[in-house]
Order: sequence, then structure tokens, then C-alpha cells
Amino acid sequence: MKHYRGAVFFDIDGTLIAKRRGIDRIPSSAASAIESLKKSGYFTCVATGRSDGCLPDFGDLLEGYITCNGAAAKIGKTRLYETFFSRDLIRRFMAYMNQNRLGYILENTEGGYYTPFGGAAYQSLAARLALHYACVLPIERMEAEKFSVSKIQIACDTAVQYEGIKAAFDGEIDIAPHRYELAADVAPAGVSKAGGILKILKMLDIDPKNTYAFGDDHNDVTMLKTVAHGVAMTPCIPALKQDAEYVTKMVEEDGIYLGLRHFGLVDINHAERLAQNNG
Repeated sequence: MKHYRGAVFFDIDGTLIAKRRGIDRIPSSAASAIESLKKSGYFTCVATGRSDGCLPDFGDLLEGYITCNGAAAKIGKTRLYETFFSRDLIRRFMAYMNQNRLGYILENTEGGYYTPFGGAAYQSLAARLALHYACVLPIERMEAEKFSVSKIQIACDTAVQYEGIKAAFDGEIDIAPHRYELAADVAPAGVSKAGGILKILKMLDIDPKNTYAFGDDHNDVTMLKTVAHGVAMTPCIPALKQDAEYVTKMVEEDGIYLGLRHFGLVDINHAERLAQNNG
């Protein structure tokens, strides 16, 4: 087994890319810094709420992927694990949502299924996913007894609806809110990016004292608390700054590179060489 000096974990949305600001590719400064990390002996890994079918194509830039907010992980093409909701819980969850006409999307690493009903917030979420990802399909096409669920997405029009879902399944699910809308990723209780990180560190025998993570949103809080050195992107939720050792700039302002440089993980002359190469 390959020996690593340490590990660095990266959220995707708002961290490696920022589609809301038109940044749909990893900036060259970040890509170059990540390549430098790998050459220095660090394990580089995505830690995202996205399911595998909704991942951007990063090529072989990053070695590992923790997806579905920690419910699944792989290194290269090798699946390490995937955690699923119990079928009983999924049946009860679907019954509650169907009865209240609340939309939801059931996902695993292979794809997902969305309901045709739901309020305006949900319809916007489902339409975006169905438009951009071919693996997200109408729920009528799902074979319920064959499809295991590792992640659920919800979006509500009112706080009453949102809090009602949380109360109905209190203790059985963990909810990671989305930052910009009354929506959330739902995971089996106890599943998080932090749990995924701990599993990978154990599998690869990496010293937790030499671990780093970059994030910006609610589902990154446990991740930054778990690693030795947490980096909050700009902008980020206020709570994340409390757990971050360093707050870096936006991804398009070389935020990844600057965060790595702060901890001495990349050459301080890296930016100058990059500017010359891009000039």
C-alpha cells in the first residue's frame, strides 16, 4: 500500500468550482497546486454532497472521492464502501412525503429519481438536476425493491414543511441544509463527510495530525472539525469560520493555492511561476 505524508480534502461547490459565479472548472492555480500536493506525497480527495453521477469531470487530478455527504467513497475506480438507508425507513419517508405532497429526490452512487410533485422550490431543484444529469430520472422508472438509497434531497416552500420533515424522522436522519434555499441533503443518521474522512484515513493509515480540508457550507462543518487544519473559503457560512484555522479567498481568486501556501504545503513561488506560464 502506498504511504502518504498526509491528506487534503476538498469540497466541490463553492470550493473547487463556483457555478453560481460562473466558475465551472477548477482554476489553473488550484489544479497546479493539487498536482504539487500529489508529487509531495499527499493524498488528495474530494468530499462532496454530490452523488457520483453528478460529479464534474476532474480527470485524474484527485485520487479519492467521498460522495453523498460521506455515504460513499472510492479511490480511482475502486469502491471502498457505500452506506444505505434501511428499506423500512425509505418506505416510511416516501409515504410521509407523498401524503404531504412534498417533493424529494432519491439517490445513490449510480443515479437518482425525482418525484413529479412538490412546491416551487422543489420543482426548481429537480428541474436543474434533471436538465444537467442524465442519471437523474422520473421516479416512475425506479424499481423500488432493487434501488438502494444513500442520499435524499428535499426542497420546501415553507419552514413549517421543512421542520415537519425533521421532526417526523428525528434521530433517524441527518440533515445538511443548502445555503441558498430552504433545501437540504438528507443522510442516514450518523453519516457525514467527517465519517467518510475517518474511514479513508484508517484505510490508508494516514496520520490525522497531517490532514487538511477546504469547504464553505453547512455540510463542511463536521469535516473541518475532524481534520487537523480546516480552511474556510470566501464566501462561507458564518459557522464555518468558527472551526476554520484559516479563511482563504474565493476559488477564482486563487483561494485553494493561498490556503495551501498558508500551511506551507506548496512552494511560495508557485503563483509567480503560474503567472509566467499563463502570461
